[in-house]
Formats: sequence, C-alpha cells, structure tokens
Amino acid sequence: ISVSESLRLVQEYAPINFNGMHASLRQNGVYLLVAKMIDGLGLVYARALRRELNAKLIIVGDELMPAPAEWDRWLATHGAMHPVNQLINALQRLGREGEDYLFIPANTHQVDSLTNAIATGEARFGAINGVFHADVMGDEAACELASLDEDEYARITREKMPGASALASALNGHSPDFVLLQSSLSTLVGGHGFCAYAAASAYFDAFAENQSASGTPWYAIDWDACLPPLMNESSENLTQTALMELAIKPDEVWTASLAVLGQQQFSRVAVTNRSLTGRRHTLHTESAAPKLLDNRDRPALETPYVAPRTELERVVADEMGNLLGISAIGVDDDFFALGGHSLLAIQAVTRLRKTYGVELPMRAFLYGTPTAAGIAAVLEESLAEIDSSTIATVENLLDDLEGDLQDHAAKSD
Repeated sequence: ISVSESLRLVQEYAPINFNGMHASLRQNGVYLLVAKMIDGLGLVYARALRRELNAKLIIVGDELMPAPAEWDRWLATHGAMHPVNQLINALQRLGREGEDYLFIPANTHQVDSLTNAIATGEARFGAINGVFHADVMGDEAACELASLDEDEYARITREKMPGASALASALNGHSPDFVLLQSSLSTLVGGHGFCAYAAASAYFDAFAENQSASGTPWYAIDWDACLPPLMNESSENLTQTALMELAIKPDEVWTASLAVLGQQQFSRVAVTNRSLTGRRHTLHTESAAPKLLDNRDRPALETPYVAPRTELERVVADEMGNLLGISAIGVDDDFFALGGHSLLAIQAVTRLRKTYGVELPMRAFLYGTPTAAGIAAVLEESLAEIDSSTIATVENLLDDLEGDLQDHAAKSD
C-alpha cells in the first residue's frame, strides 16, 4: 500500500451453524468451576456436569460465602428469600459435598488463593480435565453512565479483569482440555449501563484469544441475556417481561457451550437467539422511548393500591414514582406493569445502592419481585446483615478492650 492510500478495516460477524457439534467431555471427569455461583452461570454448568457426566466438581466460589461446615447454621439463621440460602439448597442437590463435589470459598482474584483451592480439589479428586470460569451476569455489573464514578468502575471491572490473569497463573503446570470464559454480547451491541462492563468483557475476549496461542484451548462466549439459574427458586409468580421471554434458558446455555467447545476454529463466539441487527435495533428503540410524563396518575392495574407501610417501602415507592413520573405507587404494583423497562431499573438500582450502601442485585428488579414491597424486603435483609456484622465487630473490639484493661490492671497490682 502506498503512503497515499488509506486502509480501513471493519470487523464483521457472520452466523455459524453449530448443529451437530458437540464436545466430548469426559464421563466421570474432574471439572473446575471458578464462579460467582449466585449471579453467574456456574450453577448451570454444575448441574449439567453432574447430571450428564456424573462429574466430580471442584467449585471455587466467592470467599464471602459460608464454608460447607457452616451451611446448616447459615440456613437456620437467614431467611428463605436470601440468595445464599437458595444457593446452598441448590448445591446440596448436586450430591454429597466432599464426595461428589467440593465447595471452596476463595479469593478468585488472587493467584495464591486459587492455586491452594485447585491443589485441595486435585488432592481429593485427581487432575482437572476442564475449567469453567463464570463470574457475575451483566445486570449485576450495570451502571448508568451518569453514575459511573471511579468506585463503580472499579466494582465492575474487578469482577473480570484480575480474575482472568489469576486463573491463567494458577493453571500453570496443569493441562486441562479447555478453559471456558463467560463474556458478554455487550462488546458487540452495547447496552444501557454496560459501558464499563463491555470494556471488561472485551478484555476477556482478547485474553482468551491470547491464551489459546499457549497450547491449552481457551474460549470466550459473548452471551446475550441469560436467565439466572436461581430465578425459578426465588419466586413462583415471576413477571414475564420481554427480557425474560427472550433470554437464553439454562439448557440452551449448556447446549451452546458444548457446541462452542466442540469446534477449534474460533476462540471467541457470540451466542444470541436473535440477529445482531435485531439486538441493536431493540436497544436503539428502548433508548429512543419517549420520556414518561411527570406526576401522572397511577394507571389502572389488576393489583389494588396498597400504601407503603414502612420507611423502606416508602423510599422505594418514591424512587419508582420519580423514575416513572407517577405520583403514588402502591407497594404491590409491578414496576414493569407501570411502564418501567430495563434502563429505568438500572437507574433505580444504582440510586438505591448509593442511598443504603448495599449491593442490591439487579435481579431483584428483572427476575425477582419488582415491587416496592419486594425490593424493600431485599434491602431490609441486606441492611440487617450489615447491622449484625457491625454489632459483632463492635462486640469483638469491646471484648479485646476489656481483656487489655484486665491485663493492665493485673500488671499494676
């Protein structure tokens, strides 16, 4: 090319027919799952590996999760709605902990922590045959651009970027058949609140391509919206929003993953049940939706109006009302039935997180009970845990102080 010429490269994507492709995973094999089990796809893979292959699982989960020895006490002291309770119940249905699977809480972003967890698992079950890395879903990493400060950016990016390099280092000296990372379609189509998440996911894609050159095949799947595996265990009456109706189901996640692992041509594959053009159009249509009017009357709903009964319910109802432009919202009114959509849900979650300083999950709006009463219940349980932790910390400090004073008095005598 002469200096007078210019060259413009445009990345394009084409559909691939993976019908008939199926990875030959090992029956009775040993598989490592490094996963955020509550909010990611880890539970989908754990269930399928146990069901389809009778595999032994080394599950390395969030270090804040209670260890298996503490599960009975945790279940007895926390409400049934708590996501950790739901996860523990789901894990117990996988088989016998210690025999069929190991659950090891660890810092999945630190090499030493991961290395020790892998060594513990291999000492129990033998060498690892494959690795599934599954961190938080996209809705958990959402933040509207106006609120994307340094703290929010760090919260979102730390879930992906340090974890990938830590996993690669911890696997040095191991020879798994593959390593599968979960990325996001936001790298191709964007999405409201996904600025930082799309950037972190793009890093994952590039990391997988780079690692594949070292010998072990690494794959990254850019997933469209997927149904969280615990959603059906949290509510029997879930709102059938358009997002939920079109989201990829758990069995489809497993089938698509096997197809990706069954080919060796691509280290990065986007998986969606709609065309990329259609996904871009959907996002554009939502962003161009007309602004809701301020102070409009509550629309007619089948649900009767019930006024807020607690301060938390009042704050949540007011927040919903401010976003939707509705003067009075009942505590049992469905956010989406009132005209809400995913962009407004992201804004509501971001504001409530900042107001109360808790990690309110997006699934509370998108997949749980999207009412003021339902969201307030999730907030109340989160705040109660913070209060209990604070009380325990203060009590420990007081005990230490009392011991120091007694020692000092004894020495004085």
